[in-house]
Amino acid sequence: MKIKNNLLTNLSGQLGEEFIVSSYRGETYLRRKPKTVSLSLKLIEQGERISAVAALWSAMKASGISRAWQLEAERTGLVAYNMVVQVCQKAFDGQGAISDFGKLRLCTGKLQLPDHIVLKHDKTGGFEISWEMNPGIFPHADETDILVVACMKSAKRFAIRIPDIGMFRRKDCRASFRQCELPEGFPHLFCYFRSEDGKRWSESIYLTPQPNLCCG
Repeated sequence: MKIKNNLLTNLSGQLGEEFIVSSYRGETYLRRKPKTVSLSLKLIEQGERISAVAALWSAMKASGISRAWQLEAERTGLVAYNMVVQVCQKAFDGQGAISDFGKLRLCTGKLQLPDHIVLKHDKTGGFEISWEMNPGIFPHADETDILVVACMKSAKRFAIRIPDIGMFRRKDCRASFRQCELPEGFPHLFCYFRSEDGKRWSESIYLTPQPNLCCG
């Protein structure tokens, strides 16, 4: 934008935080400073998210959970890793840490989760996961589907462990286990269901503990 202002005549350079003054053939022009810094920051943050998802994918493969994504990729014709990037990056912040565990999906699939999944625990180290069966509502579910608990290390360390808490099926509507059965230092709990033959999986759900509700 050409301007007429004696004070700015023949000046050049930055004016404040937003504008740049330049002179050309005796005329003075004012233009906004390009937002390259903001754009660069967004690109850096997106790069951090993608790097974090790559680390998460490695943890999924190490724990065996990647099998769910691979099966879904075979069904849809997509690439498993690309699916994980698309779905899971929204759970990370610009520094590559998990900012919302509730948005994180450790596994995926068309097997339906039961209704009203609730985690309870008490001060003695007892845990209980309960859910509703609702037979006949979910056509792809079976009463023999197996509950699986997965534990994650932290918001910046994505190691995953699958503890042996015993065999609990969809028809049981309840699973009880002790703190000592969970891996030490892996406080973030998820659960999902898979079919007995391992060919069908549900999406995972993050279990938010409710200490005011006692087990038993």
